[in-house]
Amino acid sequence: MQTYRCAMTLPEQDILNSLVARIFRINDVTAGDGKEYTLRYRGQLALEDSAAAYDQLADSLRPYGLMPLFRNEKGGGQII
Repeated sequence: MQTYRCAMTLPEQDILNSLVARIFRINDVTAGDGKEYTLRYRGQLALEDSAAAYDQLADSLRPYGLMPLFRNEKGGGQII
């Protein structure tokens, strides 16, 4: 089994929080183990256009080797 390392270091959680907060009203944040996810954000998109929100966040996270995943949650909330 090969282990791949990102050439860039992950930003501090505060940096990621500020990037996500540009497009998302954050209710809570859960730290992951780095395999399935780094951080999980629950809340609501702040932008009506989810495709534009995704593109904006993906562009912001790309330098860190991270890719967002948007999911709808039961009860109408979203998860990143």
